[in-house]
Amino acid sequence: MRFAQFAIQTLCYIERGNFLRASVATVGPVIFPTMSGVHHDGIESFAGIFHRCRWHRRTGGQRNEETQSKSTVDQSRHPISYSRSSSSAKNFCPEMSKRSRPSLVLAWCFEARFRKKRLFFMRPELKAFTSIMLTRSALLPLLLAFSVSTCKKHENLAASPQPQNPTPKAFGVATASPSINAAANSPAPKTTKPVVDQTAQVIVFGYHRFVTNVRHPDTEIMPAAFEAQMTELKNRGITVIGMQDFLAWKRGEKNIPPRCAIITIDDGWKSQYEVAWPILKKYGYPFTMFIYTEGVRGGHFGGGEAITWEQLAEMRDAGIDIEAHSATHQDLRKPYDKVARKRLSPPEYEQWLQNEIVGCKQLLEQRLGIKVNCFAVPYGFYNEHIKEVARNAGYEAIFTVYGQPLTYNAPLNSLGRYMIEANKPKVFADAVKMIGTSTGGAAAVAEVATTNLATQPADGETVRTALPLIRANLSAMGPVDPGSVQLRVSGLGLVPASFDAKTQIVSYQVTQKLREKTCTVILSAKSSGKKIETHWTFGIEETAAATSTSPTPTPTPKK
Repeated sequence: MRFAQFAIQTLCYIERGNFLRASVATVGPVIFPTMSGVHHDGIESFAGIFHRCRWHRRTGGQRNEETQSKSTVDQSRHPISYSRSSSSAKNFCPEMSKRSRPSLVLAWCFEARFRKKRLFFMRPELKAFTSIMLTRSALLPLLLAFSVSTCKKHENLAASPQPQNPTPKAFGVATASPSINAAANSPAPKTTKPVVDQTAQVIVFGYHRFVTNVRHPDTEIMPAAFEAQMTELKNRGITVIGMQDFLAWKRGEKNIPPRCAIITIDDGWKSQYEVAWPILKKYGYPFTMFIYTEGVRGGHFGGGEAITWEQLAEMRDAGIDIEAHSATHQDLRKPYDKVARKRLSPPEYEQWLQNEIVGCKQLLEQRLGIKVNCFAVPYGFYNEHIKEVARNAGYEAIFTVYGQPLTYNAPLNSLGRYMIEANKPKVFADAVKMIGTSTGGAAAVAEVATTNLATQPADGETVRTALPLIRANLSAMGPVDPGSVQLRVSGLGLVPASFDAKTQIVSYQVTQKLREKTCTVILSAKSSGKKIETHWTFGIEETAAATSTSPTPTPTPKK
């Protein structure tokens, strides 16, 4: 209402050409309320006193006569309104009627009933409802709407919470743009781990020296026998993988084929660089070198048949994995230093053990600039204290010499290896049979890696539907007998897959929703009379699997 009153007064003054009063009526409501002791009702009248007084002193009695004549005319035109205005002024302050003039009524009320000094201003003359009043009626709603919107804006600003303890901007530091802030505040994309085949099995083979004349059959093997074993791994469909791929599978970060082998070579002999490496290159097999640092050329046990640091660096550059095998290659359980040739006290033993396990790791990492995360225990002798020291040193896996197939849940602190000896060829054959698919006289089956088959979904991939399209390209298998192609899906069994002999593509569209979160596909066929098999695993998003597992509600029959 105050805003409406000020708006009406301002329009009145503008119509009469009194711009001074218009400015006072507009600015006054903003400035005067901030001053203590000044009442808002007397703001405009207070300004009007000085304006009127100055004007009257200049014009003198001429202005009084004009005013009286004008008031007489106005009173004759609007007698009713004039009488009502006069009576209102008398009721407010009775003494006004004695001093009031027709054109201006001013009064100071000092009665006791008025606790505040109130300035009262009143103009009785009224104008006819002319075209100017129509303009005023049109502008008034606009001013009222503007005042209401302004009030609401201030109320919203007052109600909005202010930030607590705002962080001051550093001098000279540019403020990030809103787009950058939005990108920084946006949630990071969710990373989904690949689906791994937890039923896969891995065997680890261990070798030492490669010589043509075997004198120490427990650690030596002929190059021809070694190459024959590598050939057998290929013929049996056993995939040779790297050590770091194996550890990634154990962490659930990478998938591996169902039957795998790892090649490891211990100590650090020159023949490993000159003989074994070229053979493994021929087959494209990755392998791991377990090096004991004092056995490298220049070390305490590094003679003329030892490998050199330069050769190790060359193998490192070619992608060969190099890990730790202690410093002096001793039984770590015994407190005896064969370099110093003395027994060790408990404090000396702890210091010596730290050098054997931790010191060799640090030396390999510093000399070759690599990361060492595997430790092969010398002779396979260890205890809980040795495993604890190795774990505290940062080793992820500890290998022994007690061969066994390694599974997904095999403990990483005691991973067994099959150590191959020249006088015990049966060790290799038994290890292959442990993870081979042919047992009890059944026909041999060659395993093919899925990376050569362009499978869909890919091995380890997670799909968003429980009705995926399964397909693979069998051209890498060679000539395939179309009638021998079989496709099995976990949860569904043998499915009627279609095979295109021209494109060598086998495919099957799942029609029954898969219920599990993981799905395994086994694909087999015959090529040149030999059975070939491969299998891969993919995942299904939980929402899709949950939808397929929820039973379909049975509609209630209408009665």
